[in-house]
Amino acid sequence: MMDEAAKKGITIDTEGLSRELEVKVIPMAAGRKEGLNELEEVFYSGVKPRRTTDLKETDYYNRRSRELCEKYVKAEKKAFEYFDRKIDNIVLSDKFGIPVILLVFALMLWITVIGANYPSAALNRFFGFLEERLFYLLSLLQVNGKIKDLCVYGIFDTVGEIVAVMLPPMAIFFPLFTFLEDLGFLPRIAFNLDRFFKLAGTNGKQALCMCMGIGCNAAGVISSRIIESPRERRAAILTNVFMPCNGRFPLIIMLSVMFF
Repeated sequence: MMDEAAKKGITIDTEGLSRELEVKVIPMAAGRKEGLNELEEVFYSGVKPRRTTDLKETDYYNRRSRELCEKYVKAEKKAFEYFDRKIDNIVLSDKFGIPVILLVFALMLWITVIGANYPSAALNRFFGFLEERLFYLLSLLQVNGKIKDLCVYGIFDTVGEIVAVMLPPMAIFFPLFTFLEDLGFLPRIAFNLDRFFKLAGTNGKQALCMCMGIGCNAAGVISSRIIESPRERRAAILTNVFMPCNGRFPLIIMLSVMFF
C-alpha cells in the first residue's frame, strides 16, 4: 500500500531495509499494479527466500521492529497519525465504541429508508403509467382476458413492484456501506465486536457480513470471503440468512400485521 503511504507523507527506505534484513524488499501498490513486475522478476530469478525458523532469531527481530521503523520509515506529516489516534480513542473505546457503532448504523438505515421513499414513489408512478399503456395495448390487440390479466397484473406488476421496492434502498445502502469502508470505520467495527463473536465461535469480521446482509443476503454471503477460517466462513454463510434483508422486510412487516 505504498500509494496510501505516499498520501500520508510516509517514505520507506526499502534498500536500507533490504540490506538490514538480508531479504529483497519490494515497495508495492497492488491496486495500481505498481511493483508487480519487479516482484515477478525476483520470483522467477531463482532467488530462494530467507526463512527464519529459529525462535530466538524471530524474537530478536520482533524486539528490533521499532528500531527498524525509526531508522528506515520517515513520516513528514504527523497530523494524520494524531487524528487517527483521536478517532480510535473514541470508536475503539469500551465506553463509546458500541454506542458509536449503533448510532452510525441507525443513521445509515434512517437515510436509506427515508431516502428510498422518493425514488420508490417515482418508480411506482412510472410503472403505473406503463401498466395503463400495456393494458390498453393488449385490449387493442384483443388479447384473451385471462392472458391479459396474467401479463399485466401478474408478470408486469410483480416485476415493477420488486424493482420499485428493492432497487432504491440497495442503491442507497451499498454506497453508504462503501463510504464507511473507505473511511476505515468497518475494520473498527470488526475489532470492537470481535470479543462478542468469539463467544459464539466466530470472529468480528462476521459482523460486517451480517451488516451487508441487511442490504442483500446474497451480498452478505459473498462478503464472507474476508473470513480466513473455512469453519467460521461456513458459519457466516449459514447464519446470514437470518438477517432481515431488503427483500424480506416487506414480507416480515406484512406477516406481522396479519398475525400480530
